[in-house]
Amino acid sequence: MLNAAPPFPISHHQGPASILQRLCAQSAPGDHSVTRLRYGLVRPRLSPSRVLDRAQAERRAAYALFGPDGQGFIACGVLDEGRGVDLGALAPRRPRRVDAGLARGPEVVFGGAFSTTAPDAQGPWARWPVALWRAPETVFSFCSHDRKQVVTGSVDLTATGDPRVAAQRLYDRLNWPQRPSPWSGVAQRPSAIAEEPRARWCQRVQRIRAACGDARLHKVVAARALRHEAPPGASFWVGATFDALRRAHPEATVFAVVHEGQAMVGATPERLASLRGRALSTHALAGTAPRGVDAHQDRALGEALLGSAKDRHEHQIVVDAIAAALSEVGQDVRCGPISVRRLSGLQHLETPLTAQMGPEGFLGAVGHLHPTPAVGGAPRAAALAWLRQTEPLDRGWYGGPIGWLEDDRAECVVAIRSALLHRRQAWTFAGAGIVAESDPVAEWAETTLKLQTAGDALRLGRLR
Repeated sequence: MLNAAPPFPISHHQGPASILQRLCAQSAPGDHSVTRLRYGLVRPRLSPSRVLDRAQAERRAAYALFGPDGQGFIACGVLDEGRGVDLGALAPRRPRRVDAGLARGPEVVFGGAFSTTAPDAQGPWARWPVALWRAPETVFSFCSHDRKQVVTGSVDLTATGDPRVAAQRLYDRLNWPQRPSPWSGVAQRPSAIAEEPRARWCQRVQRIRAACGDARLHKVVAARALRHEAPPGASFWVGATFDALRRAHPEATVFAVVHEGQAMVGATPERLASLRGRALSTHALAGTAPRGVDAHQDRALGEALLGSAKDRHEHQIVVDAIAAALSEVGQDVRCGPISVRRLSGLQHLETPLTAQMGPEGFLGAVGHLHPTPAVGGAPRAAALAWLRQTEPLDRGWYGGPIGWLEDDRAECVVAIRSALLHRRQAWTFAGAGIVAESDPVAEWAETTLKLQTAGDALRLGRLR
């Protein structure tokens, strides 16, 4: 990161236009190399939902990720982007960068589908690419500990040429959005119907059990969806749904991706990979039980999960697959002890894993890790082939990777416990890992619990 320009504060008393012009002129490269200028300042009284509301209403691209600590960001607009056949094939352009003021936030955001297969042209995911990276125009950083909201605008100085034009673009990005939310809430609830009837889904699980029983497969994650319909005059409201997820699931990473007026939102407990310097960390999260009605029952359910041969077997498949994938992209792979991770409504078996690697290989590592047996199955190739042949659901970005890059730091989560929001329709998704010992009725009940994460958070509104 370069700091060729001093951190000029912007205030109307000092003339923000002239200050930004001076900053752009001072930072412009003399050798015609591609240079990106980022400027950040504090902008109070902004809420994540308000930013998402403006993005949805204006069909502006947006990525939002908020961690369990309450801190997060929303990256809006498209300064630069690229697409690929999968996440591992993405090669984001990361030009020379000048940071000034309080500039912070991801330099690149990325995301992609569960599968490399193109989405159904007539299905709900038809507008969504298989894999995508973007350099955002504006990043809103929210810090829970001091309640500051830092807005960082970006502009490509080389492409713009004229410092006055670059300064105006930067000024506009720093001041978006200033208008109030265009949404108002309604009290109705959407209707819901299973895209695949229970009996048919249980039959599909029985076939997976049989395949795992004769050693063709070890595990397959069977997914299903609920379709939700908005009542007349109402639409699905991204900002309010995002707020509801943050309130209900403070222990999860809550995310939203707004794309061409549609949105994917969710509260995921699963991190695919995290990079700090050379240290790559991830975890295996597989094996599920409900939470108890009191501390005694909750503890008993967790101990039963930890002692379940079926769940331990399902979990170990995930641990082994992740460790093998890490050994292909990093060094010094280590597995920590297994434990129970408790979430709102559910608890899971969890094992941490670490490795050593460089930041230049992060997206390659994501490509090796995704999809893990926790969302796809094992062996990977055989499980994915089974899903392509037998699963009637177009998963789209459900179960796919979503993340960000910034210098030698990066993060990627798995987009589960999620919903796809169109204007009048929404789809919630959930999956269950099926092994030879699985009970179809119990797996249906497990997916029903998981569907409630996003389903209970769906909110409706009207555009003013």
